[in-house]
Amino acid sequence: MSKNTNEETATTKALVSSINRQVGGSDWVLKPMTKYYRSDGITLISETNSNAWFNFPLSNSVITASYYAWTGFNSFGSFDSLRNCNNWVSSSSDLAYYGRTSLNTAAFVNYNAVGWTSNLRLYCVEQP
Repeated sequence: MSKNTNEETATTKALVSSINRQVGGSDWVLKPMTKYYRSDGITLISETNSNAWFNFPLSNSVITASYYAWTGFNSFGSFDSLRNCNNWVSSSSDLAYYGRTSLNTAAFVNYNAVGWTSNLRLYCVEQP
């Protein structure tokens, strides 16, 4: 997800939950009242609200192709200690939430949960 800046010099962070990486957390990757775009830099995904989270439905999905991406979030952008593979350092027996890239509902971050051994993508968010 791009903030529509110079991609050659942009820094990105993964949109995955952890103890500190959740809405209001010290390592949160989204900014309040900010527009986020697809990688084309033109198509608006959504603008975050004052809490630095999305209102659903999004304006557009992250991409039109249907893939799955690790998130570990519940649909409110909150950390779920039972569904993020023990803060992403766990064994294969733990589960984590994932989202579906082609959806514009909360299911884009919270579609289902699956075991850590699954090969899923990540959402990357451009940082200021």
